[in-house]
Amino acid sequence: FLSNRCPMTRSYESRLKALVSGYRKQGLAVVGVSIGQAPADRLAKMIARSALSKFNFPYCIDLTQELGRRYGATCTPHAFLLDSRRRVAYMGAIDDNVDPAKVEHHYLRDAIRSVLADGGRGIGIRLQPDERRFDIGNFGSYFRAFTEFALADPRYGRGLREHLRDRLDGVTS
Repeated sequence: FLSNRCPMTRSYESRLKALVSGYRKQGLAVVGVSIGQAPADRLAKMIARSALSKFNFPYCIDLTQELGRRYGATCTPHAFLLDSRRRVAYMGAIDDNVDPAKVEHHYLRDAIRSVLADGGRGIGIRLQPDERRFDIGNFGSYFRAFTEFALADPRYGRGLREHLRDRLDGVTS
């Protein structure tokens, strides 16, 4: 999810184009979706921005912000990686620094590699014990998406469902 007027989005344009170029042959498709509501985010400005920046991916508009709300987009840029089953395999930051020269962790690239290595099926990316992530501003959306992802996991989903049933038995409200 992007926004024309967002300086953060602009700082990531070249990185997004590089991801598209680097992974297109492996089947990666990128779609930019503008969720901005300001005059700078209107369609004519988007077309101009796409041409000026030479986007190598479609740049669409979410006039009602419904798509952004359904996915839980909370900021721009906000990346969502879908696996081959069209399920969210990753949501969050593209990397850990707005300055490309200072990037240490390539979150989206690592997620793409993991999904491609697993035949297009989404898998989680393990964080180190001392590592914390704060790239999701809306924790309700994060927890709903993560729960859906975890429950669908073929290895752990069944056990997690049983655990949740046990924990929720008798809980009201």
